[in-house]
Amino acid sequence: MENIVGQPVFKNNFFGRQLEISSIINHLETSHSIYLFGDRRIGKTSLLYKIMDEYSDKFNFTYFNLFSLDSELLSFRYILSKIFPRIPRITIIENESTDLELSQFIELVNRLKNNSNPTVLVFDEFPFYIEDYSMEGTDKVEILLSAHRVIRQRPNSNIHFIYSGESNLSRYPLLQKYLNDLITIDLNPLSKMDSIFLINDLSETLKLDFSDSIKQKIYDFAQGVPFNIQLLFSFISSYVSRNEKITESQFESIIEEAIKEKQFRYFQPPQNDSYKVNVLIEEIIDLTNK
Repeated sequence: MENIVGQPVFKNNFFGRQLEISSIINHLETSHSIYLFGDRRIGKTSLLYKIMDEYSDKFNFTYFNLFSLDSELLSFRYILSKIFPRIPRITIIENESTDLELSQFIELVNRLKNNSNPTVLVFDEFPFYIEDYSMEGTDKVEILLSAHRVIRQRPNSNIHFIYSGESNLSRYPLLQKYLNDLITIDLNPLSKMDSIFLINDLSETLKLDFSDSIKQKIYDFAQGVPFNIQLLFSFISSYVSRNEKITESQFESIIEEAIKEKQFRYFQPPQNDSYKVNVLIEEIIDLTNK
């Protein structure tokens, strides 16, 4: 297992989460759409990649990273171009009407996929997506969310959705209004047992032999967040390359450095005006109620 810090992991570098994977797949197989939520760096994107990699024989996945995209990438025209990249976009949908675009979208996806495996549209960081699109106006946000709901609830459409975000939908009243048919899955920190398994796997990769007390300190620092374990191991690996072994007191210093790195590099909010999702969603609700 390679120790990868600060970016999604793939294939054999992914660890655990079998219960969450099974739950998501079971819901997709019963034609449910899903909202996956969890704190930053908890591993949502890595989990989505794992599912798309392992179950591509059962579902036709199309993935959208929506952290900082412009509104052009929210249209069904663009979504179709991602699902069917070999078909010229101009020939897929000629009419700009939202209603016609929606009906054509459903028809085309079902027809071109020959009603074989279900199509699953994966929208990573969906609240940021809605936030960016809200700059186009409240009406467009509501039309978009309503269109998604029509697709999800249309009988035999064979199109399902996975959305991800950092918070439960109850934090976003507008999203909750239009996404209340979703199955919500909370991605929690790893259990202590799974955390220790991950610590052991990374220790073996780096050919390190830690005492139980040091493993406990790693767990106490990480609190079940895989990213925290990976971050700390990057500091451990750097230290070991310069020293033969790590004492208990030296390990405390390594943890202090990792804490600083985590706070000032990896957990700073993006520097743009559209970061505060909840504030903007509340403003949209205020406008809608007037």
